[in-house]
Amino acid sequence: GFFISSAIKNFDVERVRGIYIPYWLFDIHYEDQQYLKGYVGSGDDEKEVFFYREADCDFERLTLDASKQLNDESSQRLEPYHMQALQPFDISYLSGFYADRYDVSVEQLEPLAIERAKDLFNTAVRGTVKAHDVITVQSSPHYQIRNAEYALFPAWFLTFRYQQKPYTILVNGQTGKVIG
Repeated sequence: GFFISSAIKNFDVERVRGIYIPYWLFDIHYEDQQYLKGYVGSGDDEKEVFFYREADCDFERLTLDASKQLNDESSQRLEPYHMQALQPFDISYLSGFYADRYDVSVEQLEPLAIERAKDLFNTAVRGTVKAHDVITVQSSPHYQIRNAEYALFPAWFLTFRYQQKPYTILVNGQTGKVIG
């Protein structure tokens, strides 16, 4: 960007560290019957309308980071990871990398996994409604966690200083997606 200081554009990397981040991958079946309310038209022509939606879906390998050290927002922004690239664990993959071990159990993350599935489901359902200011009036969700598996995903952490303050940039080790 034009307004970004050249000191930031051309920063000197203080430290580069490759880290495998622990994740729990959840397979969740989610279904719901919803009544939604929204508005069509505008001004004097605006009217309230109701919608009914019934759907179910299967979330496969929904990711939640299993480390207290990494901010949940940062880990979600690093996504997506390519699940088809998953390999069985081999200690040689860790050569030259740091690896964090999970410190959040699968049981602790189950409520968050359900909440994430619910948010994704509701966003998709609302996307089918041709109205504005849509809210859910009634909902009857049912879900089942069918499986949870452990995985490590690679990321690069780059640290630099700007005006004596440390900054960290994270890079998805599979896709190269950069966040900071």
